[in-house]
Amino acid sequence: PQDPAVFSDAMKNSTRTALSVRYSLLPYLYTLFHKSNAMGETVARPLFFEFPEDTNTYIIDDQFLWGSALMITPVLTKDTTALNTYFPACAWYDFYTGLKITGSGSRIKVNAPMSQINLYVRGGNILPMVEPAMTTTESRKNNFRLLVALNETGQANGGLFWDDGETIGTHDSGVFNMIMFSAGKNFVSSEVMKAGYTGEKMTLDKLTVYGMLVTPKSVTVNGKGAQFQYNSPVKTLTVSIPLVDLLKPFSVKWM
Repeated sequence: PQDPAVFSDAMKNSTRTALSVRYSLLPYLYTLFHKSNAMGETVARPLFFEFPEDTNTYIIDDQFLWGSALMITPVLTKDTTALNTYFPACAWYDFYTGLKITGSGSRIKVNAPMSQINLYVRGGNILPMVEPAMTTTESRKNNFRLLVALNETGQANGGLFWDDGETIGTHDSGVFNMIMFSAGKNFVSSEVMKAGYTGEKMTLDKLTVYGMLVTPKSVTVNGKGAQFQYNSPVKTLTVSIPLVDLLKPFSVKWM
């Protein structure tokens, strides 16, 4: 009964979705593990680690965070199709759609379909991602993507740590890459802090911005026009990046 081959089609499809999402988030997760190793930060953490002044979070044990940016709210009981999810006071975005939820330190009833695990991106963060493949090894060969979740002041930041994924001690030996990302009301840019690993191409091909309040008329990547789509109902911008090398600083601007 535990063999996925005998699961229902709905269960198999939801499993594929969950695994694809997990693989797409590997750059973000890998960066969290680097921070854990180098700075002692936690990878998975309870809500009260990030919101210690919110005493309501002290007893919440059915939600948790990956780092400071991604809140995970799994279904833990049978036949549950809705969750009373607690949203601390800040901007949150549905990971899948970009729909904004303004947290006020209260619970909100949200749908919990079998087809997905509910995930929410905290405003003010930039998540490095990758196009998922069948294995982690194959995923590493694919292009990177950035998910930008703007906070209430239209800003966000994030980072990416990357090495060969195998060698021990790359931070001490300097054989790694560290890239920082920042976003404002009309731009996303990068700064290469360290470029010590050149064993793989690091190419960016897609940028998604959540919380875009103004419809852009044009978008440029390093000063050149780029194709984009703006979803007005949920205020999201998706930019097709013409294969930017992440080991060189880049800038995406809109107006």
